[in-house]
Amino acid sequence: MALLDDANLRSGGAEIYTNSTAGSAAYAWVGYTQGPATVSHEETARDIPVEQSDHPLKTVTDDLGLRLRATLLEPTIANIGKFTQGTTVTASVLTLGESTDDELAVDMLTKVTGTTYRIQRIPYARADGNVELAYQQRGAETLLPIVLRGMYREGSTTYTMWEPDLAVVLSTDAATRVADQVHHIIQAETGVADDLATITGASLTNLEYIVIRPDLGDTITVKHDGGGAAGTITLADTTDFAMNNKDDRLVLQHLAAGNGTWNEIERITA
Repeated sequence: MALLDDANLRSGGAEIYTNSTAGSAAYAWVGYTQGPATVSHEETARDIPVEQSDHPLKTVTDDLGLRLRATLLEPTIANIGKFTQGTTVTASVLTLGESTDDELAVDMLTKVTGTTYRIQRIPYARADGNVELAYQQRGAETLLPIVLRGMYREGSTTYTMWEPDLAVVLSTDAATRVADQVHHIIQAETGVADDLATITGASLTNLEYIVIRPDLGDTITVKHDGGGAAGTITLADTTDFAMNNKDDRLVLQHLAAGNGTWNEIERITA
């Protein structure tokens, strides 16, 4: 897992999230990209001609394709393994092997304006072709160009894009999760500092994930509870977590049993 620290660059056109379980909501933050991150919709069609007309009788679509192309700034062993087919990663050792049919769920998050973000989700994706490591003298020491191919599943979407306003304003130390959204920016109720003690919302499902981060300039202190009250948060180190950088992130998983609480799965501290 790439960590945000002084050794990593904080720039790029998008942020990439993945889940190793294809078809699941992508949640694990992978890293920033450099330069354009592009999504291409590709269609292969053929015409059905008839002798009686200069125009085709019908145009038939043979194939609908989807490609996501991006260059990651953080080519860690974990990231290289994630986007290289047929690899195994043990500790800090990557071993190349025969290609597999493993697929990922992928989210690409790009900022539109203010706190509005465009989220582009590919529920079933496969690393396409060869992964190259690009070494250069200046800037990022190493870059990781990736190409992901969207895979079709009957009865499910191949690609979804939306532009929600992800900002959630705290009210008496509580946040209301926006339905069907994974990424949330938490804003202080007043001033630039506030506590987050509970997260509630309608239609919460068991084991769903939420990724939260503070609004620019705000310090949001996530309160550790562990007592099991409705909407409370259990942090891994059992101490409060002050999120004071826009690149801080906390991944929480909802436990519907009992009162419905949240457990910390992962955190990133900038």
